Amino acid sequence: TGEDFTVASAAWDAANLVALADCVTDNCNDQSEITIESDYDAVIAAYTSDCADSGDITVTYTVTDECGNFDTVTGRLVIGDDVAPSFATCPVLDVTEDCTGDDFTAASAAWNTANLSSLASCVTDNCNDQSEITIESNYDAVIAAYTSDCADSGDITVTYTVTDECGNFDTVTGRL
Repeated sequence: TGEDFTVASAAWDAANLVALADCVTDNCNDQSEITIESDYDAVIAAYTSDCADSGDITVTYTVTDECGNFDTVTGRLVIGDDVAPSFATCPVLDVTEDCTGDDFTAASAAWNTANLSSLASCVTDNCNDQSEITIESNYDAVIAAYTSDCADSGDITVTYTVTDECGNFDTVTGRL
């Protein structure tokens, strides 16, 4: 949903409390004499995740009448992010140009930096905003392994990987 899990789960818990209040019955008491509680606060306080927009919690709701009789029911909320971020709206990264006389390593470094910046502005994700995704390239490994007899020209393919906070990723390649 793109909404922080704790925010979404608090709304879910509140809705469950209202729904239970509307449907609970007791053979001796009217609804004004029945209390409904949940252990949501304790559950969410103990909850940890590396993926703020996803989570899985089970909350116990306890309905108690004025005589102390009670019943419990559990509710489970699962919100998952298994959708990778996408480069689909990003421009093509391939560049072919005539030799400019510039050192290929310097020109390719500038091309890689420009690609990283461009990709950061166009990548999309269903749950995370831009600050929660990372974009990396294998440029350093590619250029370290690159050899050529002509310092002013070359041909490399670099893989760019975008990863969201939940570990979902997508890749795209660029060729210079």
